[in-house]
Parts: sequence; C-alpha cells; structure tokens
Amino acid sequence: MPSSKKVTKRSSDSRSLLHRILVAIYDFTGRMIDQEQLESTADEIEKALDKNYPTLAISSLFINDIEKIIKLKWTRKDTELADLRPMECPPVLVQQIDKITRALGRSHPSEENGRWILNSLLLEAYEIATVICPHAAQPLNIQAERGWKLHTPSTKGTKKKDCTIYGIASNGYDFVFLKIDNDSKWSDRKITTRDGNYDEVLGVLVHMFTKAAVMSPAHSKEPPRQQQSSGESAATKLSVQEDVEMAG
Repeated sequence: MPSSKKVTKRSSDSRSLLHRILVAIYDFTGRMIDQEQLESTADEIEKALDKNYPTLAISSLFINDIEKIIKLKWTRKDTELADLRPMECPPVLVQQIDKITRALGRSHPSEENGRWILNSLLLEAYEIATVICPHAAQPLNIQAERGWKLHTPSTKGTKKKDCTIYGIASNGYDFVFLKIDNDSKWSDRKITTRDGNYDEVLGVLVHMFTKAAVMSPAHSKEPPRQQQSSGESAATKLSVQEDVEMAG
C-alpha cells in the first residue's frame, strides 16, 4: 500500500508553487526584482508544473485511507438516503427492463449490459423529477458522469450554498448510493434488486434528481453572471459510475 505522503505530495507542491508565484509578483510590483528575474522564476515554476507525480488507483485504497486523504468523515446521523421510500416503477419502465433482461439472457455481466438498465432508470427518474418540479425553466442542472470524479465540498466563500454531492455505483443489479454533504460528511445506502424489482432504486434516483432540480440556477435568486462565476458550487452534483465490483 503506497504511503499517504505520496498521495498528498502533489497538493503540497501545488501550494508551494502558488506561494512562489505570489512572492514573485509582489517582489516585481514592489520593484524588488527586475523583469529578467521574474521571467527566470516563471521558467522554474513552469518546469515544476511539468513534473510527473506518482499516481494511485482509488480502488487500491481502503475507505479509511480515502477519508484521511480527502478529509471526509462517515456519519450515521444523516439518514436522508436510508429514509427514502420505494417508488413504484411505471409499467413502461418495467416492460423495458424486462426486455433488456431477456435480451441479455445469461450473458456474462459487463459494463454495456449494466448500462442498459441503469440508463433506463436514470431517464425515468429524470422524467418524473421534471413533473415534480414543473417550474424548472431549463433542463436539470445535473452533472452526470460516467466515471467517479472527486468534488471536495468547500464552503469557503460560498456560505449558505449547498455543495452536496450524490453518487451512484452500479452494475445494473446492485446499487450503491453515496452522499457527501456540505460539511464533508458522507453516508451511503446499498440496494440489491430482487426479481426485477427496482422500486427502491427508482425512489432514491427521483429524490436525487428532484434535489438537483431545486438547486438548479432556475430556482436560484443569484443573477446569471454570479451563477456563472461560481461554477457549479451551488448545484447538487450527481455522479454515476457503471460496472463496478460490489463489495459483499
């Protein structure tokens, strides 16, 4: 197991580079260094930025390692995901999933197979959420990603803004839902589907999409320019990962 020092080295080096840049700018504006010295410092920083850093597959880490590296803490007090009720799948969705299941037959589980079912559920949840939030003037502001990407919640300079992140990991039959709240506390819920019943899964997905719709710019009181400058910090994020090995 690689040490956490290697993993955190890049962020430490980045802070050091930023400090050097600031010092160089202040020295130049204060006429403590000339243009030639400033250009020399810029060259050194550029070389440092091109440096190759050691990489580490997230799958090689234990949960405790990840919590320590990105400063997350698991909480049992957040029962938002656990308290959600099942939502009966519409007949059209049931028929569609049944067709997919029969078409796949006994084929070996794969990313493509799982994606058929997951995408069907995501589309249905999206449609239901738009009915629940009829005043949405634009498509839901949702960041749906094929692979998991890290978004560290930060409230610095964004007080009263919800940076909650929701994530899904699924192979089409087993689902793990993840929530990271505004205080970097995380919780999860695991659902294993039985006999083609996806009611529990749909209930959680609709909740996630609805929350994202409520947090979208269409419902925000911020002016458009401020929303653009703040990026997606005010939007609930939804990350999707397909074809993962589910822990027993």
